[in-house]
Amino acid sequence: VAANRVFHHNTGRQKKPGPGFAGISEGVNMTETNFPVVWLASFPGSGSELLLSLVQELTGFPVSDIHNSQGLQCPNKGNILCKTHFPADRVGNPARIEADNPYRFSRSVMLLLLRNPARAIPSGKNWEWEKLYHHATHSMKMPHDYWRFIRNETFSEGVFSLAHWKSMIDYWQGN
Repeated sequence: VAANRVFHHNTGRQKKPGPGFAGISEGVNMTETNFPVVWLASFPGSGSELLLSLVQELTGFPVSDIHNSQGLQCPNKGNILCKTHFPADRVGNPARIEADNPYRFSRSVMLLLLRNPARAIPSGKNWEWEKLYHHATHSMKMPHDYWRFIRNETFSEGVFSLAHWKSMIDYWQGN
């Protein structure tokens, strides 16, 4: 990351840091802050991308995503929030990242974003469908016929299953 520049969490484009809409970070060099990173844990399809964008735009502080470089950028100076879907999608283990960076992560605060699985699971499958057919994320809805074809198996097996939704909650309540 170039000096005084951060990457927008979703697009990867460089963005000059600013005070954010709320002016919270006014006068602060966002790339040099050392606030503890807070985990944002959510099941895929629960709205974590929207929440990350809101936090970044309102505060001006950079945020990160464990899916970028297996979470290696989560402990970077300036980051205040790091999104994870662990253990639902098994990508990057927050405990391992914390072990390598013991003083960068909050020990008292984490955010667990919950969405009704009847909404989150279809949303996650829609993201998967967009990826399969090379559409931009959050740009289209999968056809109803496709959803009807896959919905019964979806709720019982795979990453977007009720069992994985529940394991996500159990994991983060235990940490």
